[in-house]
Amino acid sequence: MDQEKLELTEEGIKFNRFEVKDSAGNSLTLNGTVATKDYTSYKFDLDVRANNFRALNSTKRDNKLFYGQLYFNTNLKITGTELAPKIDGRLAINDKTKMTIVLPQPDPGVVNREGVIEFFDMDAPVNDSLFLLPYDSLNTSSFTGMDISLNIQVDKAADFSLIIDEANGDLLNIKGEADLNAGVDPSGKINMTGVYEVDQGSYQLSFNMLKRKFDIQKGSKITWEGEPTDANVELTAIYTTKAAPYDLVKGLLTDDEKNLYLQRIPFDVLLKMEGALLKPQISFDITLPENRNYGVQGNVITLTRTQLESLRQQPGDMNKQVFSLLLLNRFVPDNPFSLASGSGGGSNSLIRQSVSALMADQLNRLAEGLIEGVDINFGIESSDDYTSGQRQNRTD
Repeated sequence: MDQEKLELTEEGIKFNRFEVKDSAGNSLTLNGTVATKDYTSYKFDLDVRANNFRALNSTKRDNKLFYGQLYFNTNLKITGTELAPKIDGRLAINDKTKMTIVLPQPDPGVVNREGVIEFFDMDAPVNDSLFLLPYDSLNTSSFTGMDISLNIQVDKAADFSLIIDEANGDLLNIKGEADLNAGVDPSGKINMTGVYEVDQGSYQLSFNMLKRKFDIQKGSKITWEGEPTDANVELTAIYTTKAAPYDLVKGLLTDDEKNLYLQRIPFDVLLKMEGALLKPQISFDITLPENRNYGVQGNVITLTRTQLESLRQQPGDMNKQVFSLLLLNRFVPDNPFSLASGSGGGSNSLIRQSVSALMADQLNRLAEGLIEGVDINFGIESSDDYTSGQRQNRTD
């Protein structure tokens, strides 16, 4: 506020284009009156308008639960009294918004993990009120008597990151559009209804040294029908990797067909999140999309799709193949000791792959050490080309 003035009269307080500015110089303007005779009881008749106002500008050091930058436009009407204020209007989250929200972790008492041994803080209560309070406060306001009704719109360029697993680094980054209705009733209960439709984003999976980025399918959504923390998620994310289908279908092949199935083709690994946002059900699938040129004979794709359909009836086996693709970029056969004679190629191929992998790994480690926080993959990769039906060495 820079030399802003209030007008105090016998009828109360008058605001005439009273401005509050954020640190970037954007204004929130207040017009209207607060009627009072004794300056102890008040009756509001105020209009609040803002354009591109920065309501939040913080870092994780300021608040570990949510931080970043939040910009909005608003047009609000404030009426009622000091005991029963009423707020109606519109709030639009702008494209410059970039916020991070940390979802509650399932084990607040766990302070460290090493391997399969878990270390607990024995002084942490079973239900740590300090841990739960910030999330409970999203469902119930500490102020009662208010009647608030807001229409909230979210610009599709606004960037939100949800930290799913803070210990491991799993992160959901989304951009999308929303038209929500939010309110607070006089008892302090907060409610929200509406749908946030994801336009783009990613789920970044971290497991020890393994990092995989799943691209979120357009049309995924988050739906609110009650408390703000009681949202339902329907989200599908895709990670594409090349693998030879041989180990998946080897039991169905003749010796003459083997080489046709050793050619690496692109598979989509699907990560699906459904149910409560704070405790979603996670499942996986593997697909060969129809609208893709695989560069192999049609019967290779047909048989592979048939085997994938069979896998879907056995979630345990499906998960095994998913984890193998994520970890090794290959399928695992029923007999894992047959890897060397399957899709890995001959001894020359194994040696070339080992040397190239070692070189790429050392270069990656060196780059990560030189440039902290930057994940570089030099992508030196040796593979076998079976498009002709015969094995040929190739280095990409």
